[in-house]
Amino acid sequence: MKFLLRLFSLTAAAAEPRPSHTVRGAAGTRAPGAATGRPRRAAFGKKPRKPKEAVGRRPEAGAGARPLRTGATIGGKAYIIDGDTIRVSRIKIRLAGLDAPEVDQVAKHQDGYWFRQGQRVKSALIGKIGGKVVRVAVHGYDRYGRVIGTVMHEGRDINEWLVWKGYAIAAYGEQYRRVELDAQRAQRGMWGHAAQYDPRTWRHEIQDDS
Repeated sequence: MKFLLRLFSLTAAAAEPRPSHTVRGAAGTRAPGAATGRPRRAAFGKKPRKPKEAVGRRPEAGAGARPLRTGATIGGKAYIIDGDTIRVSRIKIRLAGLDAPEVDQVAKHQDGYWFRQGQRVKSALIGKIGGKVVRVAVHGYDRYGRVIGTVMHEGRDINEWLVWKGYAIAAYGEQYRRVELDAQRAQRGMWGHAAQYDPRTWRHEIQDDS
């Protein structure tokens, strides 16, 4: 009798329908077996955004590094990370008062072709100060511990140079706004392209939706 009862319970369990598998996305639960389309970056966590110039923690150069005061100066050879970030004396510097295209950011040339604008800006900055001795005036720190500063080389404000050449936009203040207007009127750099994106729009909208 016990054998028959056990056989009956196993048969009933096997006959019971299993719950359907559902796919969850950013918009919630989809119907079982529904096509999910191309995965969006949002479904896997957004790419960290480049921080704004907010005062934050001390720099990253060593666990025992003392925070630099506003007005302090850093000197040494410049190593280029991207269009608005360099490293000097093992300290990462975020150039103040501007925003440059991301390395993977694209723009459309007047001749109709698309190109990697961010890489071109990085290459231009390498040509200008890469491996050369610069001095950085410290303004503070951003939320990721990077020094915010103005980079000087041979008496030239490199931050201003980037905006004047149309390689970056004036941002996070009015310091380089007039220089940006001059670049716009002369259609230098990004202002002469057939189509281009504000770097903040690229990071926060275009890139996140790709």
